[in-house]
Amino acid sequence: MNLITDPWIPVRTRAGRRTIRPAEVVDRDVIAVDFPRPDMTGATVEFLIGLLSTAGLAADEAAWAAGWRDRPTAHQLDTTLAPHVPAWSVQTAMQTPSQWTPQPIEGLFLDAPGDNTEKLGKDFLRRSQDLALSPGAALAATMALQMYTGAAGRCESGAYLPVSLRGGGPLTTLVVGGDDLWGQVWPNVETVEQMRSRGVGSYGQGLANVYPWLADQSDAVTPDGTHPAYVYWAMPRSVQLLWGEGGVCSLTGQKADTLVREIRLDCGAKATGFTHPLSPYREVNGQWLPVLSPKERIGYRDWLGFVTLDENRRPALAVSHVRAHRYTLRDARVVACGAVLSKAQYETWSEGVAPLWSADRDTRDVLDATARALVSGARQAVKMLRAALKDGRSPPSSGRFWIMTEAPFWAAMAAAGRVARDDADDATFSIRIDWLLTIRKAALAIFDGALPLDADHAGRLGQIVQARHRLAVGLKGYGKTGKALCAALGVPEPTEVNGE
Repeated sequence: MNLITDPWIPVRTRAGRRTIRPAEVVDRDVIAVDFPRPDMTGATVEFLIGLLSTAGLAADEAAWAAGWRDRPTAHQLDTTLAPHVPAWSVQTAMQTPSQWTPQPIEGLFLDAPGDNTEKLGKDFLRRSQDLALSPGAALAATMALQMYTGAAGRCESGAYLPVSLRGGGPLTTLVVGGDDLWGQVWPNVETVEQMRSRGVGSYGQGLANVYPWLADQSDAVTPDGTHPAYVYWAMPRSVQLLWGEGGVCSLTGQKADTLVREIRLDCGAKATGFTHPLSPYREVNGQWLPVLSPKERIGYRDWLGFVTLDENRRPALAVSHVRAHRYTLRDARVVACGAVLSKAQYETWSEGVAPLWSADRDTRDVLDATARALVSGARQAVKMLRAALKDGRSPPSSGRFWIMTEAPFWAAMAAAGRVARDDADDATFSIRIDWLLTIRKAALAIFDGALPLDADHAGRLGQIVQARHRLAVGLKGYGKTGKALCAALGVPEPTEVNGE
């Protein structure tokens, strides 16, 4: 079986479900990849993006635009991918031959229990002697492990297990346009020009220079002299799938002539210094590191850093490139997703969607400035709300605030897009004033819900009243916190004190 020439990717279509090969990503009836596990689905989408980028399907932006206007046929894609077929046999792809002790297939999953997890009885997986994966499912799980794995102690050789190229549980941000799988993949595909711009030093162009499993893998890899496509195919784990008798895949329920029930697993290569085009980055002590998947709900507060520059965060190269060069995409969205890990143990899959609002540079600058002001103002309001709740002796939670203000934020941004090209000196001023009223109303509603003036709080009514008064005054722009709120929003401070 070969991952390029044979169908192995389960997908949802407009008529139901079926299995496709990579070239069929152009089929307009194919809506989405549909593995039972979200980490395998996410890894497969990244595989498709990486494969088309590595194959050099679009030489430059003109070729990319042509592919969006008039997508290629599956036959054309097969022809482009043909030189890469030797790299994608299921017997060797993303694997390294090993003599280490075989272990159950569960070790391939991000939520595989470690020794301590088993002792504590906190397994996420149901352990079974009969767990077996089809070739496609086994390779998708391998990809997820290589792309998202965190450090989890030592491997059999005694060395410490390296994390993925982007760290343990990296966040992926993709631009999505349209309503099919091509719209999830093609907007994020790099052109040959983009790929070259990421290269450092001189590097070979052969398959062995692109796919690490075709060459002797070193223990440490840096960008210098490494093919820029390496970021898609890095192997922090040395994995060997052990093939056995056929049967029914435990994950997909599909029959296969051969199944994987055991693997050999060890340390792979430690990759440092790379910038992955599908991840946003954050600055920590002067070093740019990939953003990891957050436990908190992904929402509009993450628009800064995911879509436009924040104080210490920058968007993924793929997102920035779309906004700068592919802004004619209609109804474009940003999908942020990733595996949430805690101490290298899988907890959940995090995912959020936000409008991208691709536009020309002038309009984009207005939208970015507006988003920065609205989010900064909301962050200041949250600080004030948490302080007031603490003063009133209530848990300083702010999750509900972000949920309550989510829809108003997107409405405000849509309004900003409509007035962005107006001739007014400050076209979005009224939008920011309205936003101040929105976050004030939300913060006070949350405070009142958490600390109502009732019999249950009779012993501290004075504290609650004072805390609410300070919050209300600050949200009107008075005092140190109020001045910070007005500065964040770019609105004038009030000139005289008014009661609530």
